[in-house]
Amino acid sequence: MSYVLGLIGWADGERTEEAIEAGIQWHLDPAHHAIWTDVKRPRFAGGMRLVAKIAGAKVLALTGQLVGDRPREDDPIERNGRVLRYRYDVRWDERPPRWVPVEELGRPFDQTIRSTRFISREEFLLAYRALHGIEPPRQS
Repeated sequence: MSYVLGLIGWADGERTEEAIEAGIQWHLDPAHHAIWTDVKRPRFAGGMRLVAKIAGAKVLALTGQLVGDRPREDDPIERNGRVLRYRYDVRWDERPPRWVPVEELGRPFDQTIRSTRFISREEFLLAYRALHGIEPPRQS
């Protein structure tokens, strides 16, 4: 299984309760169960586990699982002058009880990224445990 660190939110977000809550709620709306990127990812596949980092706010906020093997190209969004053409649908896990500042976890979460990147299983587990306070459910 592969693991992904994805960006949600906006590059000019702030680390305030209101900004973070707005970003989380937007993504939890059924119409926005996804991550967007400006790069088509041929190695993305349904079932990959995801940790979502809110850009700008520098916090980890959600975990989930990619749905399907191909991006949708019918729902682009624009963020800070960049058109993000590729939508990868996500089935979000139950909302974590808290968000986690990336500084608490260190690398690779506190590094600046502009798009999605692969992370190791150990890094995914570290993030999942920090967000949810429990072990992730076993995959069936």
